[in-house]
Amino acid sequence: MSDHYTVIRGQFDCPWCDKAVALLQERQLPHTVIKLTMGDLILKQAEVGHTTVPMVFHGDTFIGGYDSLSARVV
Repeated sequence: MSDHYTVIRGQFDCPWCDKAVALLQERQLPHTVIKLTMGDLILKQAEVGHTTVPMVFHGDTFIGGYDSLSARVV
């Protein structure tokens, strides 16, 4: 599994998305942030089966939102 994280979020203000990115930066973990339009975000949420943001992936594996990320990188 890749050690790289991907945070998928919308193009709107999202404190949980900001917290996820800040946590990855604080832990110095490699990550990419992808900001989707609302239409693309809805499609991605349907694909993953997760209706909130952020949507966090570790490599190709979907791990969940901020709470799942914070539990994983303690």
